Amino acid sequence: MGFIDLLVPQGDKVILSELTKLQGMLPARVTAPIPACMYRNINTGRDDMPPELDFEVFTMLVWVIANREPGDMTLEEVGDRMGMGNVDNLRKIVQEVWYFYTARTRDDVEAVIGGGEAEEDAGAKEPVNPPKSSPSETK
Repeated sequence: MGFIDLLVPQGDKVILSELTKLQGMLPARVTAPIPACMYRNINTGRDDMPPELDFEVFTMLVWVIANREPGDMTLEEVGDRMGMGNVDNLRKIVQEVWYFYTARTRDDVEAVIGGGEAEEDAGAKEPVNPPKSSPSETK
């Protein structure tokens, strides 16, 4: 086996040239590692504030993934097509970003982030006609 045989394609994970390109694009304010940098208030020390997406950085992370597909989409086109009003679609995109930029498996990402499917399954187990609350429980 030759040395070149050790250099295998990364498949569906980020490659060094993509990371290098992305790091050159990220705003100077970004200090968290990729992909955690897609959240604004990560590592702020405030546990009472859940992280929220930094849409500028998030769009850049998604753009790198989208450019693997034929078509050469611009950063603006990717941002326009993410469907910011569609929470389920956005959740899937976030999961793909975590999968692409980390060594985690899809199952690991699903377990950490959680998906809409798990929430939907839990709701499906609820009785069709749940018991009505008593008058003392309503305010």
